[in-house]
Amino acid sequence: MSEGILSHNLSMEKNPKRIADAGIVAYRNNKMLTSGYPLTYYANFYFQPKNPMLYRILKENTPNQENIIVFELKLNINSNDIFVSDGNCARKISQIETLPAQNIFLSIDKMMSKSSWNNENYWEFMAECLIPEKVEVSFIQTIHVQNEAVEHEIHNIIQEKFPTLRNIQIQKNPSMFFS
Repeated sequence: MSEGILSHNLSMEKNPKRIADAGIVAYRNNKMLTSGYPLTYYANFYFQPKNPMLYRILKENTPNQENIIVFELKLNINSNDIFVSDGNCARKISQIETLPAQNIFLSIDKMMSKSSWNNENYWEFMAECLIPEKVEVSFIQTIHVQNEAVEHEIHNIIQEKFPTLRNIQIQKNPSMFFS
């Protein structure tokens, strides 16, 4: 909360608990964008948080699954160093472009209108927005949590350690977590 949401590369310095697939992270580290930077240089965000990756993480035996939270951000993405994709960036068939990327946003709008994915379109539900290095915590609008215990814990952390962030909403949203 004090440093914002970091790219994979920057977050490695903090030694966080990793829940991502190591093979996918290695691929993302080697996939270069037209900027000359790999995918891991960017803080990556999904347009649709209720997606196959979250489902997989929650259905695996990930320790402390109830502590997985989802940040809802309000960003101004009108910048030429931001990339968007029409699906998971680790998929070779995904298109990744800098803004304005009108065709990609049409694909994202179409995906967002669907209620679920299948074996043919699951990768579309992981369309991404890639922002260089980090996003400031001030862009967090809502923190979605799975249960009241985590809601209470996050609320207390913000009240005690980050009083300037009291405007962030904390919302219990079990359906976002496939409950």
